[in-house]
Amino acid sequence: MFYSILFILYLVFAIYLELAGVTFPTKKKLLGLTFLVVALMVGFRSYYVWADSGVYAYSFTTAPSLWDLSFATVPVGYSESGFYLLTTCIKAITSNIHFYFLVISCLSFWLLYKFDKKYCLFPFLAFAIYMARFLAGRNNMQIRAGLAIPLVLLFGTKYVYQKQFYKFLAIIFVGYCLHHSMLIALPLYLANYIKLQKKHIYMGIIVAFGIALLGGATIKSVIESSDFIQDMAKSYVEEGSEKKYSATLANPMIYYQCLFLLLFTFYENKLKGKIKYYYLIRSAYFYSTFLLIILYDYAIIAGRTSTIFATYEMIIVPSLLFVLKGSLKKFYLCFLLVLYSFFFIQNWKPVQLTQIELQQAIQMDK
Repeated sequence: MFYSILFILYLVFAIYLELAGVTFPTKKKLLGLTFLVVALMVGFRSYYVWADSGVYAYSFTTAPSLWDLSFATVPVGYSESGFYLLTTCIKAITSNIHFYFLVISCLSFWLLYKFDKKYCLFPFLAFAIYMARFLAGRNNMQIRAGLAIPLVLLFGTKYVYQKQFYKFLAIIFVGYCLHHSMLIALPLYLANYIKLQKKHIYMGIIVAFGIALLGGATIKSVIESSDFIQDMAKSYVEEGSEKKYSATLANPMIYYQCLFLLLFTFYENKLKGKIKYYYLIRSAYFYSTFLLIILYDYAIIAGRTSTIFATYEMIIVPSLLFVLKGSLKKFYLCFLLVLYSFFFIQNWKPVQLTQIELQQAIQMDK
């Protein structure tokens, strides 16, 4: 409850700062301080009460020294050798687990801070949205994704927009070494060649629901027969696995993303001049929403594949403040206050694994 109250107070403060006309230098200092405080809070968290963090702690304590690491070394608890290399580098400094989580946290939030400052026109509100939607899952538990996603979005957005294909591939490769799901970001480069119009977005959502309703068996067959998917996410798609569970098309997150995608699309003419990367961001968020819909039968897979570009909500959601006026704008701000307070409270749920569950999680190796 303490953290929920703290977040709500920050959200109110963020809305005030965005509307109060605070000077840029003051905003920049306050934003940097905010990120630093949150990075320290996450870094010094009680890692044993956050499910996945226990696996990372075990991996860190059992990792070899940097000098004993070789290409034959198999990472413990996950399969990404790049993140394991980072783990051993930190361990070369000290074997203190809190220091390990602090370094990962500071790196992750530094990249996110750079992304927020560069791309988000309402940075304080953007960070509040991130905390409500992603912080608990990414930075307290799935820390590989928490590091890889801001890295890919920070540099990938620029490289796609500037059509620097090889630099984009390089950043995807680095992201892949930290978390294999970053391969999902590869189609972002197509935004340079396939400019989706309003009608494509509207029709695309209808098509996604049609595929989900009518093509479920085909999607299931493709997933079950794909060696790539089985290798990367076996525990999330294998029948009988406790991590393989089905959601339904009644999943409210589907309609949440559809709402903001449609609003962002509807106000295209008013927003495209305000947001430099408007079409790229919209295409990426459409891709995220499309995946969330068609993969609904694999709840975790749907969430983890769509979450990369769902991070663009930091730009999309606050941008509507440009087009809403008067009482409608006030209503929207109240709506955001209630909505993201609810998300934060729902997502901030520490879960401590038993020793048996911890060993099972380590053995799953994903």
